[in-house]
Amino acid sequence: MDSAAHTLKAFDEEREAVRARISEMGGLAEEAIREAIRCLMQRDLEGAERVVAKDLRLDAMETEAEQQIIELIARRAP
Repeated sequence: MDSAAHTLKAFDEEREAVRARISEMGGLAEEAIREAIRCLMQRDLEGAERVVAKDLRLDAMETEAEQQIIELIARRAP
């Protein structure tokens, strides 16, 4: 395997990791929306507080994904 092919494979793997992270975040966001709607309809204050607390995890994941993307772009820029 030549250097260019190795570089391309590494880029594809990093890109796939970013895609997987964003997909996971989307699933968590969908779950949070469903749970927030349920809490609103049932006036479940404790459940709503759990939704807000879980949102902190999603926020942290977003920050990590942004950093991962910035690093990926910086390493692969010409």
